[in-house]
Amino acid sequence: MVPPSGRRVYLYTTKSEIRCFSRLKLDRYLLSQAVSKGAHLIRERVVALTKKAGSWEIKTIQQVYTAKVLIGADGVSSLVRRSLVGELSIADKGVCCGYLAKGLEKEDITLRFLVHRKGYMWLVPRDDFASLGIGAAEANRSRGLRRELDVFIKRYYPHAEIVLSWGALIPNIKSVETFRKPLAGSDWILIGDAAGHVSPIIGEGILYALHDGELAARAIAEGSTQRFDRLWRETYGGKLFRDIGVRKWLYTGVGLEFFVSMLKLQSILPF
Repeated sequence: MVPPSGRRVYLYTTKSEIRCFSRLKLDRYLLSQAVSKGAHLIRERVVALTKKAGSWEIKTIQQVYTAKVLIGADGVSSLVRRSLVGELSIADKGVCCGYLAKGLEKEDITLRFLVHRKGYMWLVPRDDFASLGIGAAEANRSRGLRRELDVFIKRYYPHAEIVLSWGALIPNIKSVETFRKPLAGSDWILIGDAAGHVSPIIGEGILYALHDGELAARAIAEGSTQRFDRLWRETYGGKLFRDIGVRKWLYTGVGLEFFVSMLKLQSILPF
């Protein structure tokens, strides 16, 4: 781990094992599990939503479907969210981009915090492809982000063989006021990125998405989709709100240096 000062800190853990998984493989696994349990996958893009006679009309390019309950799990630019409570503002979005690469399987997991942005670069090796990427908390100040990553790769991993490139917007909520808006109604729920449920500090969202899915299912099974709003706040709302405040302090020179030092201390303690 490398804070903005440039000093490299090595963290070790004897308490648990770190395993790195392909997000694509994880997504495919979750999808196959859902289908095997009875979910019906329709490979069509939704272009419009309408509420009629107590049901939702879901329009694709091919046809129109109806549903009694609508779950918005359609990402940071969610059509469902935009139709119900309004799109996340550009101020509440971050951006990330990166590559899958070969030749880095034996490298250490590395996080390098950025000097002039609130964000970091990473290298996460896996048996098949390593993930190289960069993320920044402010989507409206992302110019030159990929170029910064390319310089990092050229300097430290010139032997990397790039296989695939990618880029994406992500939620990065800057104020708890954003969460004042409801994320559930009498027949709808927003989950995952569509709900803005991503760590304000590190930009990680898959765990929140999985938790959201579980809580949404619970609310539906108990006969009240609106209950989801109370469930997520009780389960991890406090952490999300607290991390919004922590992020403001953390992404300063002093904050990151202290954070990395504390991680180093924790990694060598026997308890």
